Order: sequence, then C-alpha cells, then structure tokens
Amino acid sequence: MEPDYADDMFVAVNDLEMALSENPETYQTAIRLSVELNHHLFDTLYHAVVLHASDITLITADETYRKAEGYGQILLLKDYHR
Repeated sequence: MEPDYADDMFVAVNDLEMALSENPETYQTAIRLSVELNHHLFDTLYHAVVLHASDITLITADETYRKAEGYGQILLLKDYHR
C-alpha cells in the first residue's frame, strides 16, 4: 500500500460493516504493516488482530507473507507441527 493512502484506508476500514476488532489500534497496526511490508491490507488485518491479542499465532499458507515474521505471532503453515 502506498503511504499516501494510509489515512484514506483507515477511513475505509472503519466504514466496513464487518468489524474484525473493536479496537481502533488494531486497524492502525494493519495499515502500518501494509505500508511497511508493502503487502495487501486484508492480509495484514488478520495479523494485526493477532498482534493485539495474547497467546494467539497467525498460521498462514501465504509464503510471501514470510516477510512479516519479524513482527511476531506468525507461523507458516508448512512449518506448523502438532
């Protein structure tokens, strides 16, 4: 996502009728991740929800999202072992 669109995207996300979180900071985190990682906002929304929760890990099959590992609480599906 282009940084210039971050404010517009925050307004659009807040206007969604389907809330992923009641915490506005979750959406701000998703937008920040999207900008910093140059990744699609809808993927970073799920990660932001996890980051604002405790004891939860996002498991993803999206190999390109490996770049988010440094932010924590994320695991690639192929690395998941029960």
